[in-house]
Amino acid sequence: MDNRTDFENKIIDEIKELIISDSSLTYGERKSFEKVIARINQGKSFEESIGPWLQSINKLEQIESNESKLSKSVKDIFDELILRYDIPSPKKHYIVYGGAIRTRVSTANWFWMMLFLIIFTCTFCVSSNKRTNGVISEYRSTLHPKRKSPYPAGSNISNAGNMNLGDLENTGIEFNITARPIVTNDFRWTSAFNVAWNKNKITRLADGADTVVDDSGISLGNGNKIQKHQVGQSAFSFYVYEQVYDENGNPLEGVYVDQNGDGEITVDDKIIYHSRDPKVTMNWNNTFNYKNWDFGISLRANLGNWVYNDTQANSAVKEVNNSLPLSNLNTTSFLFNKTTNELACSSYFVQNASFLRCDNITVGYTWDNLLNNRLRLRLYGACQNPFVITKYKGLDPEIFSGIDNNVYPHPLTVSFGIVASF
Repeated sequence: MDNRTDFENKIIDEIKELIISDSSLTYGERKSFEKVIARINQGKSFEESIGPWLQSINKLEQIESNESKLSKSVKDIFDELILRYDIPSPKKHYIVYGGAIRTRVSTANWFWMMLFLIIFTCTFCVSSNKRTNGVISEYRSTLHPKRKSPYPAGSNISNAGNMNLGDLENTGIEFNITARPIVTNDFRWTSAFNVAWNKNKITRLADGADTVVDDSGISLGNGNKIQKHQVGQSAFSFYVYEQVYDENGNPLEGVYVDQNGDGEITVDDKIIYHSRDPKVTMNWNNTFNYKNWDFGISLRANLGNWVYNDTQANSAVKEVNNSLPLSNLNTTSFLFNKTTNELACSSYFVQNASFLRCDNITVGYTWDNLLNNRLRLRLYGACQNPFVITKYKGLDPEIFSGIDNNVYPHPLTVSFGIVASF
């Protein structure tokens, strides 16, 4: 069916491939997959075809007795689907720990994932010769995200695991335009530009959900976590003490803003301070063709994403690095004398990581008619990640987690090649 989504087609292809090539499937698993494909072939919708299979896997007695025996391929398909669809399930939930079934902590209004998407699309043509076209899309969605979070004491055999933390609202607008600004007999310029603005906000937190992000630990100090979820704020916001600076812009060691005015700096003085997620993303791809020459360049930008520079924080304290020669310390970073938990969670180390990155540049030349039109030859050179422009002080500003502590930077790669067509 032409109206199936890319996700649905992907699942169908995976199931077909498993039926053909996965020898680990049991007879029952293979027959259940074949029934799904048979329903698809009969013209039934994806939901009608996959629903009975999902519900059978999700039954309590099936999970209690058989989940630990399910083939890995079946479990992978089930996990992919249950993130997209709300499947009825019993009041109790079970999870596999090392092959044994244990009761999962019960949370109010448990949802794996529910997505409501409203898209308004306006397509327009700017010029009469149809060289330019664009799309504007507005969207709003509400998610019920699962995140690793500490369990209440005594409620589970593990101290942390995936919990439904509440509701997250995403709002945004996206604009795409593709154009050929210049077209002549010898020269053609094709350009595609995309810009998107997105804002996410937590609208509800489940009862008992710990709002501190469990996997946001940092190196400096003792057991500190730097990110927090809070109603009315963006997910994965940084939770810090607001640093005070002198007239020269240098941080004053041990001096932070007393937010509640009680004369003491305590955890109550911590504030929500920016988020890891960019507010605006942009992509701009250009291709220039002049006779047999071609030149392409791809640019990408993130604006409004912030990063906790854990690497800098861990090397900015003399007490921690007193065994190192002074010449090995970063002279561009302010050096503090002593480690404290307040310093570790200082807003000084949360830095604007907005960037403009060039993903690739290519140059090529094509010989169209060689060997009496029997050969077409193209010689090209390409450079990936040639440059990035940013004010971020760390190694690489593009860090999904928002914590720069163990990130492998994007390498610069240069390649050359020949493409022959006969």
